[in-house]
Amino acid sequence: MNSEDRDGPPVAGHGRRISRSVAIAMAALLTVFGLVACGGGNKNKGQQAGNVSKASGKELVKLLGYTNKDLKALQGKTINLGAILALSGPESAHGTSMRRGLELAKKDIQAAGGPTLNINYQDHKSADPQAGAMAARTLGESGHAVTLTSYEFVFGAQLPAFKRYKMLAIDPGGGTGGLFNGQDFAWGFRGIEPDDALKGGWHYIKQTHPNVKRVGQIIWDLGDAFVNALTKKTGDALKANGMQLVGTVRSKIGTTDYSDAISKLRGMNVDAVHLNMAGLDLAYFTKQWKQAGLKQPVLGNEFLPEMQPIAGKSFEGYLYAVDYWQPQDDPNPLSKLFQKHFKESYGKAPTSFYEANFYEAGLAIWELARRIAESGGDLSSGPAWQKALEQDPTFKSVYGSDPNKVGIIKLDPKTHSPVVRPDGVWEIHNGKPVQVASFNVGGGGFKVLKKAASS
Repeated sequence: MNSEDRDGPPVAGHGRRISRSVAIAMAALLTVFGLVACGGGNKNKGQQAGNVSKASGKELVKLLGYTNKDLKALQGKTINLGAILALSGPESAHGTSMRRGLELAKKDIQAAGGPTLNINYQDHKSADPQAGAMAARTLGESGHAVTLTSYEFVFGAQLPAFKRYKMLAIDPGGGTGGLFNGQDFAWGFRGIEPDDALKGGWHYIKQTHPNVKRVGQIIWDLGDAFVNALTKKTGDALKANGMQLVGTVRSKIGTTDYSDAISKLRGMNVDAVHLNMAGLDLAYFTKQWKQAGLKQPVLGNEFLPEMQPIAGKSFEGYLYAVDYWQPQDDPNPLSKLFQKHFKESYGKAPTSFYEANFYEAGLAIWELARRIAESGGDLSSGPAWQKALEQDPTFKSVYGSDPNKVGIIKLDPKTHSPVVRPDGVWEIHNGKPVQVASFNVGGGGFKVLKKAASS
């Protein structure tokens, strides 16, 4: 059976050994967001990558710095790789994007003279915890030593299987989420949203809106554990920037009428608002905030094209802070090569940061396999894969703004989450995201790139 066709069967459930109140709340968050933002599922059309040329493969080898010895270490070998994605359900559009990036990495590695990636795709049915747990067990029982996954290890539901089968799992879609830092065999491959960008995001507000001192927040009401944890992190980030969180308004997922919340924020006399929610709710709030004649800056955690039709012109000036990839913001050599090969393979430009994330994760799999092979290790051993990662948790990345230097992502051996990863702030300008600040995860190396139009 071809690896591209190996989608997992319908699956049954498995219990979770995590903080259930928080994890269930987060799963509910994603499920509802998906239903609102993404509509019905698709059939994963368009994820098949066309071949790239041998010349393109040589370009990749050069950028990765591989020698003939490196290539020979895995020559003729096959890497059995799992990939647990949203292949069905309301989030399947994101699963399709992830798959496109990974399939391109597979084709690029082949063109470069590297190993064959035999990818066993499994479906977690848009973050369904039972499906996610069973998909992980299916891979473990079939002897897979390594897998990519998504949605913060399906909000922790997969962690018992990764530990039981000693199978290395890397999540380039959701990372560790913070809640699952340091879990054995489970590693994040992107920043924690919103935690890693809170300090830098509000530092940008401090720099461009120096009169902001009092901040109110709207937060999804997913229970006290979720609200209290994220409220503390937000408050700490504000305090670090000389601001104060003066009040919190809880909101139900899927709210479309924010008149009561806006009235409460008015009563707090806020200078700015933080939106600790996601999806279309961000667009509905921002539109009504502007329609109420309020001009205080609003900082959110993300942007999706689906938001634009709802907010319309009211979205002008909306700010969001996160690790976000788009071609014009990441002109480093590996990013340019990724864009070139994507167009060569798919006949169009990449449109999603998920495509970029899973492409670079595919290259990281090649790098780990190379290390194992050159050290005489066992490619069928999950502990060998994790050891190779722990010994050097640094990988080449398509993220990075230096046009003369390949970007990097570096993971923390203790938290299993990035300590080197470009983050930033973006502003919606003429309906498009424009990067206005850059910083590393956690807020270090902060730099204003452009002053917000609303300042």
